[in-house]
Amino acid sequence: MPSSGPWNDWYHVTVSTYGAWLPGDPRGWRSRHHREHVDGDYKNPPAPGKYDTLHRAATKSMKRRPIVLPAEIRATVMKTLRDALQHYGVTIAIIAVAAKHAHVLAQFGENIPATGVAGLCDAHQRNDGLDARPRYLVGKALSFTSHTVKRHVTDLIVPGDGSPRALCYTSICQPGGLWAASPDFTPIGDQQHFTNALSYIADHATEGAAVWTHR
Repeated sequence: MPSSGPWNDWYHVTVSTYGAWLPGDPRGWRSRHHREHVDGDYKNPPAPGKYDTLHRAATKSMKRRPIVLPAEIRATVMKTLRDALQHYGVTIAIIAVAAKHAHVLAQFGENIPATGVAGLCDAHQRNDGLDARPRYLVGKALSFTSHTVKRHVTDLIVPGDGSPRALCYTSICQPGGLWAASPDFTPIGDQQHFTNALSYIADHATEGAAVWTHR
């Protein structure tokens, strides 16, 4: 059944870095676009061992090392992603970028110019009846962020440096993007849901995330 849509066009967008949250993860997981029923989630993890075989297969299938964002570049990643989304007319209430994931509370409303979604076509339409623009625009912003941050990090690599930070930089500069393939879009239901999401994302500052809030 088609969704009734988000409250005032607001979505809570969550995206993991590449390899940070694989299918079968014992912390709980969601299949891509929710195509498969999965017992449990990150709030209520599945029974221990239930998806171990799947998780091992997903880990083995990875083509490169997982991406971890060192603390000293999280602000750069956050600002680049924020600015890219705002360039496309997306209104942002708050954004947080942590070591292995990012959260954005974003409004995809009337401010989005037609030029920003000029490439949107039937292939981007969603089966749940929700607006296709959020996934399309977030995908463009994430791609831009990957390219920009890779150029920035390349200049930070010191030849011969074998520190954990240097290894993170090297992983970031591997071919491929920073992000997992499929961000999660949770439509905001009402004012209370918006307030809860805002508070939840802001709390990531205590975990070392780079956080920006619209004032």
